Amino acid sequence: MLYCTRCRMLFDGNTCPECSSLGRNPAPGDFCLLTQQPGIFARMLLDVLEQNGIEAVSQATQGATGIFSNMNMEIHKIYVPLERFKQAEELRDELFSPESVAEDGDDGGTEENEEEEEP
Repeated sequence: MLYCTRCRMLFDGNTCPECSSLGRNPAPGDFCLLTQQPGIFARMLLDVLEQNGIEAVSQATQGATGIFSNMNMEIHKIYVPLERFKQAEELRDELFSPESVAEDGDDGGTEENEEEEEP
């Protein structure tokens, strides 16, 4: 895996898929692009990272495509230190997984509900 100093991105191959710059071996202390998310999702992820002791930096950019191109939608790039990248990836994937969203929206008959039904 290589690191792009321009995009601050980890990638496989010889050149960055975003800017075609040559990559170098990542070094301790490099901040790496974890994800790009709309504002509200970026703030959620930043909170989760902070709760888990992972330093993160957010950079706001303007960006939208298609039917949203006339909207002023802010996209945040979130960067984390190389040393915590794998853990941050796992937290990101857990937070935004379809299973996680389904679990949050489905109470599935909790004990609280069962207690309310008792005479």
